[in-house]
Amino acid sequence: MTPLIVCQNIHTVCRACCGALKDQQLRSGNDAKCPQCRIDVWKHEVLNREKIYFLSKSMLVCGSCDSKVAMSCGTAQQHSKECVENHITCPLLNSDVTLSRCTHAMNISGLWEHCQKFHIMEGSPATLQVKAAKAGDNSNNGALTASLSVSMSFDKNNYIFFTVTTEKKSYNLCLHLTKEMPRDSSDPHYNGVANENESVFVVLRRFFPELELTFGTLLLSIEVGSVCGMLLRVPTVISSYEDTTVLKELPPPERRQKIMQVPTALLRQMSASSNTPAGETASIKMILSLQMYFTEI
Repeated sequence: MTPLIVCQNIHTVCRACCGALKDQQLRSGNDAKCPQCRIDVWKHEVLNREKIYFLSKSMLVCGSCDSKVAMSCGTAQQHSKECVENHITCPLLNSDVTLSRCTHAMNISGLWEHCQKFHIMEGSPATLQVKAAKAGDNSNNGALTASLSVSMSFDKNNYIFFTVTTEKKSYNLCLHLTKEMPRDSSDPHYNGVANENESVFVVLRRFFPELELTFGTLLLSIEVGSVCGMLLRVPTVISSYEDTTVLKELPPPERRQKIMQVPTALLRQMSASSNTPAGETASIKMILSLQMYFTEI
């Protein structure tokens, strides 16, 4: 929120409200009025630097949710994006071949329940329950650790929902894998076989505010068949509101900071010893294992 002085009586509103006043002026054809004293709003933008300084030093709780954590202005701006009362459109993809977006709208507080109802696909594992334990070495990675392992075949988008429980609280997360949309059948180069440029995108998502946990090292292993595998470092745990479609369209350097990308051609090569037919991603059998280190705030 940027406070702006809008009239000669030094009355102040946020930039969004100031914009709404001027939009109302354009629609009505009348001069915009200060909402407090009803005199004309200034045409130019004037920052209320005194309030900006005050806000930068203040520690306040959120005015929308019931969190009792006092936050600085910078932290509050980040919290406002993922506050449980923030209204969003579901950031996950559907399971159809076009990888279309889910269009359900809800508060962030309802996202987990929505995902449990609409995004646990038939044949996928139910929500896993994982118990956190104290890490052997908490000097770098955190005081707690949790791990999970699941077997799967990559024949559709996969959402692995799990709940990590500590002595204090339970935390909901999701590891989801989506395949890049294949070439359209009308493409002259499409031959019904998986495109060599296809990739599997892997994202780790949390359904709780950033203020609750601090993550250290995050490791994901992908075992294919009985011989091959790879170990990846998960770059981050994305927030509830971050849209999968938008993340996939980021430039490569920014995308690597959010998601992991594994070429399907590499998975096929790794599965050669498992008698997987060439070009068939759906038949690839994988075991995914996730190891997380974190601390509770």
